[in-house]
Amino acid sequence: MYDIAFSFLADDEPSARALSEKLAGRATTFVYSERQKDLAGKDGVETFSAVFRRQARLVVVLYRDGWGKTKWTRIEETAIKERYLDEGMSFLLVVAMKPRPTLPAWLPRTRLYFNLAEFGLDGAVAAIVARFQEAGGEPRDESPSELAARLAEAKRRRDTDVAWLHSFEGARGAYEEFRRIGEYWRTEAATIPGFDVRVHDRTTYVRSDGGSIAASWSPGFANTTEHGVLAVQEWDGRIAARDLGEYFDFEAKPTRHWRFAFDVDEAGTRGWREMEGRDRFYTSEALAKMLLTQLVNRSLGA
Repeated sequence: MYDIAFSFLADDEPSARALSEKLAGRATTFVYSERQKDLAGKDGVETFSAVFRRQARLVVVLYRDGWGKTKWTRIEETAIKERYLDEGMSFLLVVAMKPRPTLPAWLPRTRLYFNLAEFGLDGAVAAIVARFQEAGGEPRDESPSELAARLAEAKRRRDTDVAWLHSFEGARGAYEEFRRIGEYWRTEAATIPGFDVRVHDRTTYVRSDGGSIAASWSPGFANTTEHGVLAVQEWDGRIAARDLGEYFDFEAKPTRHWRFAFDVDEAGTRGWREMEGRDRFYTSEALAKMLLTQLVNRSLGA
């Protein structure tokens, strides 16, 4: 028997392992790669079906397009659907790995899902624990030895991530993620009347008569992200894209600004961490969406 079982595609195994480790000491978890010794020699179809059909108090699906279409997730989906018909949805939590997922047709449209890109791993852990308790589970306290082992493993992974961040590969990865912000803005803002997007090598602008925003990536050095800063500035009107040769002036005034550092979360996901304030971590798409949504509200809101 398990408290919590995770179903996921192969690409999301790092996230499943990170969530499992964060829950260690409070609940027993099933992540296939962590249970291979226990499952050796057993019938895979029967074992997987049993875990998701009846053995786990809570099932957490790390969902993205393609889940339910591979050999093992198809087996898990069948077991989950059968359980849903018998018990309802109280045993299930869907965690969307990407914004705006195309959810399975059998999942009720009124069923809310958790957005990992927006709220992060710590938010997901809180949601999982809350749903586990709603399902009748009782999280236990983590022992000092369990805590020590978990923290040691977290430090080992973090040291590996920091070494990557302080490398040419890390610096190149940061620039690629910065470009993703511009790609999102170019796609989304182009559909909004009165908005235009200007993309430069190190700065991307979104502009309208009601407000503008600019994101600029300053890498610091070519072989590390240690001193790199993603600076975001918002204005209350249309601005000139000076990096693109526009030198005429508007009467726009700066309103808010943010600063982010390039980072990697516990699951190895690349993104941006607030340098001031709440220290929140965003994927590039989640950050671009948040900033553009605020600009639209400022520009077009009543």
